[in-house]
Amino acid sequence: MNTNKFPINVFPDIENENKEFPKFKKKNISEDNIAENFKLNGWTVYRPYSDTGIDMIITKMSNGKKISRFIQIKTRALDIRKNKGVWGYTLSSKDFRNDPRHVFLFYNDDPSCTGQYDCFIIPMYNYIKFFYDNSNFNNGKSIGESQFSSIAFRQENGKMNGLIYDFKKNKWSYSGQEFEQFINEKGLSLIDSTDIENNFKEYTDKIVTWKNKLYYEARPSRKIKDKEQRENLKSKIQLQLNKVLNQSDNDRKKLFNDVERYVKEHVSKRELNSSRKYNISKGSN
Repeated sequence: MNTNKFPINVFPDIENENKEFPKFKKKNISEDNIAENFKLNGWTVYRPYSDTGIDMIITKMSNGKKISRFIQIKTRALDIRKNKGVWGYTLSSKDFRNDPRHVFLFYNDDPSCTGQYDCFIIPMYNYIKFFYDNSNFNNGKSIGESQFSSIAFRQENGKMNGLIYDFKKNKWSYSGQEFEQFINEKGLSLIDSTDIENNFKEYTDKIVTWKNKLYYEARPSRKIKDKEQRENLKSKIQLQLNKVLNQSDNDRKKLFNDVERYVKEHVSKRELNSSRKYNISKGSN
């Protein structure tokens, strides 16, 4: 059966309850919803026994050939900022496999913002190609740098906040570049054929080449290059700390109040609550 629409909500009773779920339950519900959508579109769905960064494996017959896709799912709701929605996700270097059958799936599970459940389905080849084509290797652009050359990406999970929904234009973009080619049915069509199998070696070789250039040759706009720069930054930080420590109690209180006011004005409630939950959980360990 093909629904001709992807994704649909197969659990309307849960949506109607309109409740906040704990993170671990929300993850299961979202992944179950995605799994059922794949089944409705002719895929067989399997769940791995162990966590290796793959949330589900899907298979089907296409043009007489069995095809397989390894899906990593990231589920978030939009963070609303003025007339735009920011959809943030985290990926680290180990998430970028050389096998082109690996697929990133970004799922916006809050239809109240865009009017629908938006789902981005991006095969590894297409994801790497998008950032390579928009890096400083081509046309002087820098999207590739912002993701792959950041210290956060190299050392730990890097938070990406470039995926934007414009409410006025009803369009998705990544740092100003078109991203609609991966959404919903368009994204599904990218994995729903034998194209990856037919070009497996070519795609694998390009992924490896592009990854190496993005990881090691993209201009590191925020990367601290050598010891002198690190020491200079350290001195500046220490100088600012000393200024705060040498202030009077009233001056420090005013500074803290200014910081608190700034946070309230510029940090969304969702981010603030997330930060508080994280700090509590970290402190209890």
